[in-house]
Amino acid sequence: MSRQARRTAAFSFAAATLVAVGIWSGTFLSSSAATPQVLTGTVGIVGAGGDEFAVLLSGTDQPESYGLSDSIPWRDPQGGWNFSVGAPIPCMKPLSHGQKITFGLVNANPVEDAPGGSVVVWVECPSS
Repeated sequence: MSRQARRTAAFSFAAATLVAVGIWSGTFLSSSAATPQVLTGTVGIVGAGGDEFAVLLSGTDQPESYGLSDSIPWRDPQGGWNFSVGAPIPCMKPLSHGQKITFGLVNANPVEDAPGGSVVVWVECPSS
């Protein structure tokens, strides 16, 4: 075997080994990222504490209800992202209703004795 053929074979073997190791290790690594489902609808009512809301999702006729954390990011009508830690999101003020919103929802699976459920991860306020 010529020197060039040996070099090509060694390079090919090394490349195949790296690809195989990458694929093998990728199957054992868990991902902690979740892609939210993007939902749009009309708010039926925001709870008195501002920590929950009912919404009629576009294309449905049954309202759904979700919780809101006090540190959820929200997008204003100009497209900027904001954090209202401890203050209500402008389009989700307590006892408000009728506003159109878009929000990101992640469904978390239960782990051991920890409960799962739907988690609102951001809210978009087309008009505030």
